[in-house]
Amino acid sequence: MTSDLQTENEQLRLEISNLKKLVTRLYNNITKARAHNTVMESAVLDSPDGLASCPLRGHNMKEMNMNFGEAIEALKSGKKVSRVGWDGEDMWIILVPGAKDVKLNKNAAYYRALQTDSCDILPHIDMWTLDSNGRQVILPGWQVRLADMLSEDWYIVV
Repeated sequence: MTSDLQTENEQLRLEISNLKKLVTRLYNNITKARAHNTVMESAVLDSPDGLASCPLRGHNMKEMNMNFGEAIEALKSGKKVSRVGWDGEDMWIILVPGAKDVKLNKNAAYYRALQTDSCDILPHIDMWTLDSNGRQVILPGWQVRLADMLSEDWYIVV
């Protein structure tokens, strides 16, 4: 009996560790159903205790299904936004408001290129993502793709 319980517990741990992938599959199925004119009630996603870090936990599907314009409005109000359709975990974007007269480090590429101690930085969007070594980094000046603009799977990161 103990062996059966251990096997079942191991299976449950595996399912829980793959929660984000399962939620993404659920979302994709709902999106496909909506594309076929199937009327679906909004569903509230929840996860088992201990998985509060899941970015989709407790989101209403209608609130989660923002289009790009709604995502931009959320960025303008200071929120972080992401897409369910992005492959990487913990990827999100923010609107950086820009700054006047930013002091430059003498070793920085901007200082060497501009030959000045300071410059203004214009508003732009940065992305929190992974680099080629798998480290989490900020990607300054994120560029939107057409697929991102046309997607309706944007959500606010809490």
